[in-house]
Amino acid sequence: MPPTLMQGGLIAAVLTLTFLTGCRSEPAPPSKPYLSKTGFQAVSLTLPGEPQATYVLLDAWVESPDHITTISRRDGPSGVSYTRRRVDCKRSRLLTLGSGETVEAMMLERPDPHDSEMVGGSSATLASVTACSKLGR
Repeated sequence: MPPTLMQGGLIAAVLTLTFLTGCRSEPAPPSKPYLSKTGFQAVSLTLPGEPQATYVLLDAWVESPDHITTISRRDGPSGVSYTRRRVDCKRSRLLTLGSGETVEAMMLERPDPHDSEMVGGSSATLASVTACSKLGR
């Protein structure tokens, strides 16, 4: 027997809700806290254009003579995110190596295909410039 109009509407609503929630029955597990492997002292960053979010430069280390790597965290109305970047301090360029809602997801993400120029006022630039300065680059 075919579904009635009322049953069809209910089925559509359930399918839509399942699609919009990403088919999850439980929220994502919390991330393990990030622990610096280099002894870097975390730095709180303030971005004037985004007062409702807080940023922390969690770690930075020299990767090669031309590059450093940074890990930062953003806490804001949309949730928490972690980002790992390779930074060329001399050329003012950066490449996002990974990002995600957890430390584990950040480490699994694929890098952007190309590096980009630092842009004034962005959180990526603020974290990168701070890291370059802290590491004497």
